[in-house]
Amino acid sequence: MMLDKIPFEINFPLKILNNKKVNFRNKKEREKLFKRHIYYYKYGKIKNSLLEEREELFYNLAKEVIRFLAKKHSDLDILNISVFGSALYIKNPGDFDFLVIVKGNRFLYEETKLKAKYSVGISIKGIENFSGGLFDVKSDISLNLQSQVIYRTAISLFRRHIPIIGYDFINNRKAFFKNAYAQVSDLLNNAYELYYLKKHKTKLNNKERVGKILSRIYEAISYIVLLENSKVVKKFRKKIYKKIRKGVNLPEAKRIFGEMSVLYKKKIGRLDKNRRNKGDVLKVLLDNRLRRNIKERLENYWKSARLPYKWIPRILNILTKHHYNEDLAIKEVRKRFHSIPNKDSLNYSRKLENFRKIKVKNLAKRIGKDISGKFIADIGGRADDFVEQIIQLKKSVKKAYVTDLYSFTKRSKNPKIDFVVQSSSTKLPFNKGSINTMILSMVLHHLEKKYQKHMIKNLISSLQNKGKIVLIEDTYPKKIVGEYDENTKEFLRFNPHEKRRILYFYDWFGNRLMRNRDNIPLFYDYRTMEQWKELFEKHGLKQIKSEFIKENPSAPDIFPPKALMVFQKK
Repeated sequence: MMLDKIPFEINFPLKILNNKKVNFRNKKEREKLFKRHIYYYKYGKIKNSLLEEREELFYNLAKEVIRFLAKKHSDLDILNISVFGSALYIKNPGDFDFLVIVKGNRFLYEETKLKAKYSVGISIKGIENFSGGLFDVKSDISLNLQSQVIYRTAISLFRRHIPIIGYDFINNRKAFFKNAYAQVSDLLNNAYELYYLKKHKTKLNNKERVGKILSRIYEAISYIVLLENSKVVKKFRKKIYKKIRKGVNLPEAKRIFGEMSVLYKKKIGRLDKNRRNKGDVLKVLLDNRLRRNIKERLENYWKSARLPYKWIPRILNILTKHHYNEDLAIKEVRKRFHSIPNKDSLNYSRKLENFRKIKVKNLAKRIGKDISGKFIADIGGRADDFVEQIIQLKKSVKKAYVTDLYSFTKRSKNPKIDFVVQSSSTKLPFNKGSINTMILSMVLHHLEKKYQKHMIKNLISSLQNKGKIVLIEDTYPKKIVGEYDENTKEFLRFNPHEKRRILYFYDWFGNRLMRNRDNIPLFYDYRTMEQWKELFEKHGLKQIKSEFIKENPSAPDIFPPKALMVFQKK
């Protein structure tokens, strides 16, 4: 059921508020505010009468919010108060939600009862959070959750929120439409993780879970209606609205969520222009020379990891047989080797997990001398175990950040480590000159060449003077210099196209087959070591270290063909 996640790509800074103050008491202006909202129509062209019916209540509650905050948070400088959420279209809502935008960088949440009977949720955010994509490090809310809220709210303010008091929102049309499917993705995955599965919001009863699931589906389909004039989409929106009015049980809500998932996957399937042709990655196995080299390398790798390396020939046979369809190939491998998809298997998954611990410890030692400064960041790191090892070696590190495009499920137990979600594959959530050392381990080759350049520019902007970038990449040198094992020497003798096809296969094999990451986007743009050097130096960095990795069975960490390169900001 889990859906493909589409990352937000927001080019901060964004202008959020304009210079015009809202006159919500004026009927004509209020009608303009309502018309641009995603819930102005229930479905089709049937107007949502609740917006106008509740205008006085919205206004009075907003004034109550101001009085409440003046008592509890007297230091807040309020710029805007807007209403959002299910109270805009549900006849008997459980509560009313207000967003309060204030000056500075704040991230707070309050719940209270106003006018004696109305439950109100008050989301307090600083203008800098939305305009600059910044996080409030003093907040009790995790940076991961902050990022989710900031990104999805920043691009949808004009359509999802109705300004009641203060300044009006700017129509960031381009940013909105560019990220509309990311918004849909975020809403649906949020509903699935929090309410469908009942892993986190365990105190909610089934009726409340149904309400949350249907509410997010309705909002998601309302965004899709804005994107396209489709009868299927409009019909589905009508269906959801009627289900909300009528009321359904939890199994029915889950069934509807399943229908929405199918619809969503059809939509993003058409959008993904970068999607690879199925089966291309496995065609490398049809060349006996390349397949023999791959087999030997994988067997050596699995031996070091103490995995059942005798499976490798049989796995490669299955992949070769089904080279035309990688999904079918994966399915057949999992059918034959049940331990691979089983997270608790003693002969595979537990061994792979233990090897990860050994690998990150050895890798931390390998790059320890290249880490300097008090603030470090592991870009695209996914987990905190690597930087945890670095912190143990480098006591001078005060703060370590781990970033990724997707949501983290938990916070690090180490107070020195923070998880941060990136707004896009090339944008970093750090202030200029704030990081001493950046680590990029097998990240850049997953970006198209033009986006590699964007990422490097942003990396450099976040680096302090004389800061370092530690690059670990799937790559190779143009010329063979030095002594290597026979397998590596044979690989280096292949032509450039063949080498790239092998690198492509290793990445696919490690993610799709070994780690069962079915939803990970796998795009490839490899460069040689010389090309990486040229690219970084074009952006004003100086290479201070370059090493093509050799096999090291006594202390395994990085398996060839890979390189470690270190660049310094001048």
